[in-house]
Amino acid sequence: VYNIDSVHYRPVSFRRRKLVGRLMRLEPVAPNNLHDHWDSVEEDLRGCLKHDTSGAWIEDVYAMIQNGAAFLYILRGNNDEHMGALVIERTVNRWNGDVGIHVWMCCNRAGHQILREGQGLLEEIALQAGAKKITFRSDKLSFERLCRDLGYQLNEIELVKELS
Repeated sequence: VYNIDSVHYRPVSFRRRKLVGRLMRLEPVAPNNLHDHWDSVEEDLRGCLKHDTSGAWIEDVYAMIQNGAAFLYILRGNNDEHMGALVIERTVNRWNGDVGIHVWMCCNRAGHQILREGQGLLEEIALQAGAKKITFRSDKLSFERLCRDLGYQLNEIELVKELS
C-alpha cells in the first residue's frame, strides 16, 4: 500500500492478469520487475520525454516507477510484438478527493494507434484505480482532435511565456 497525498490505495498495476483489448494487451510491470523490462521500454520513453515540458530526465521516470509514484504498462500486440509503453500516474484532487489517472507518457511504435486501439483498456485501468477521469497533456494541438474523437473534452489551456 502506498501513500500519495495522504490517500492510501493498492496500486492496480500489479494485478496478475493482463488487460486484453481488441488488438493489444497491456502488461503491468511491478516496480521490483522494472529492471528486467527497462531495456525494452527505455528508448520509447526517451522519445516521449522529447515532448514532455516538465523537465524530467529518464532517470526520474525510472525512479518514479521504481518508487510506485507512476505505473508502467508495456503494450503488446496479439503476436506478442512490442507496440510501445504507457506511464500512468494516479491523481487525487486535494480539494474534493476525486481520483483520476493521468497518462504521463504514451509511446507508440510506428503503425500503431495506442489510444484508439487501447481506449477500453485504459478505461479499465482507471476504473480499477477508482478513478472518475482520465487526463492527458500534449504540446500538439492535433492530439486534442484525436482525443475529442475518443470522448475527451478540452478542460483547460495553459499559456506559457519563457522569460530570459
